[in-house]
Amino acid sequence: MSDVFEKFWSAPAAPDHHHWKGGLAYHTLEVARSMDEVFEHPCDGDPPWSTAERDLGLVAALLHDVAECVDIGRASTPAIEARRHDCGIRRPELVKSALNNLFRSDRGLGNALLELWCPTLTAEATEFRVGAIRKLLLASHRSSEASTIRPFPDSYAVLLDRIAGVMHH
Repeated sequence: MSDVFEKFWSAPAAPDHHHWKGGLAYHTLEVARSMDEVFEHPCDGDPPWSTAERDLGLVAALLHDVAECVDIGRASTPAIEARRHDCGIRRPELVKSALNNLFRSDRGLGNALLELWCPTLTAEATEFRVGAIRKLLLASHRSSEASTIRPFPDSYAVLLDRIAGVMHH
């Protein structure tokens, strides 16, 4: 997993958005930041989010594109593209151990996270508003995909290389 973590900071996101060095990290953090704003300031009339719902949403946001680190340069398939666009986890093996640990410590949270990442599965019912979190994840993801801003100067690539070098030692 450390190899994936190192690649995360320098990998481009998908070819249709944030496709520049460091774009994956920027996109992922943009999605998480957007979700966090809604968690902190719910719309008028909406009930406040629980800490667990906020944490579920942020974990789902931060790991929704983790497979991009592994799939760089690989040919895609329609099934993979469908999962990418619906924020489904494309390489469950990357999070299997952590998800198993979550299931052992809190089955309800494990089921909720599984349902967020694999919407076609019907997980056990939980007390969390998974459907609402999922809608927020998709809206935040689509908003980030539509962004054409490249916020970093070329020197950012040099900084990313230094970060990767430090983490590798």
